[in-house]
Amino acid sequence: VLSAWEKGIGSCIIGACNRDEIRKILDIEEKDHICCLVALGYPAHECSCYDTEDGDIHYTMDENGNFRVPKRTLRDIT
Repeated sequence: VLSAWEKGIGSCIIGACNRDEIRKILDIEEKDHICCLVALGYPAHECSCYDTEDGDIHYTMDENGNFRVPKRTLRDIT
């Protein structure tokens, strides 16, 4: 992720994914653990993160077409 960013390529680490479907599509053996996905691409907009108090983790887009990315608070995670 850091190497990609250094070259101007953005990323998104995705933990909430359908691992069974990914395993099936990519023919990944059961013995191999899927931790997360990393989406890569050239950013077309800006992103900003904010703490969510209600647990809603759905991304929204502001009036300028930039993503607002909710993150669970450390208190909620721990």
